[in-house]
Amino acid sequence: MDDVKIISSEEDIKVLADVNRFAIMDILATYEALSTNEIAEKTGLTYSKVSYSLKKLEEAGFIKVVDTKIKFGIVEKYYSLAAKEFKIVPVKGDNEHYSNLLDEIILKSITKEYLKSNQFKDKDDMKDKRNNIYLGNVYLTDEEYVQIRDKINTYFNEILGPYRQRVSEDQKPYTITNILFVRG
Repeated sequence: MDDVKIISSEEDIKVLADVNRFAIMDILATYEALSTNEIAEKTGLTYSKVSYSLKKLEEAGFIKVVDTKIKFGIVEKYYSLAAKEFKIVPVKGDNEHYSNLLDEIILKSITKEYLKSNQFKDKDDMKDKRNNIYLGNVYLTDEEYVQIRDKINTYFNEILGPYRQRVSEDQKPYTITNILFVRG
């Protein structure tokens, strides 16, 4: 598995700028390896949508086949992410539309998961939820922005590095998001 895959080409962004493929990438980030059936079950997508999306993701190099098993005479492939981390480099120019679409899909996915995690059964259930959002404005020069962005990314990698792999079934996946952008 590669450490980092840079996503910057129009073709790569087109592949990821699809809600189904993004959902598959998200679920594969949580589990080490899953079959097409398991992905369909966990995402709620139909088998045919998952199968088509897996083909596109594999062709683009985002996922890879890590195992095969024969079940009832049929070869079942198990897929995993092709890299530990994916970095999106914003695209300018003619294909900026795809970059914006990808941003929109990422934000929708995060919002959907956040809202789902805030569905409480009762008041006691609310105490167990550990959601945290910090939202605020800061005022930076372009140079300060780059310094802050780099510090945040370094800090994220330092503190989260040991927790990127699931080591026990008791561990639950948490989404940690860092969004820093110019408003205007």
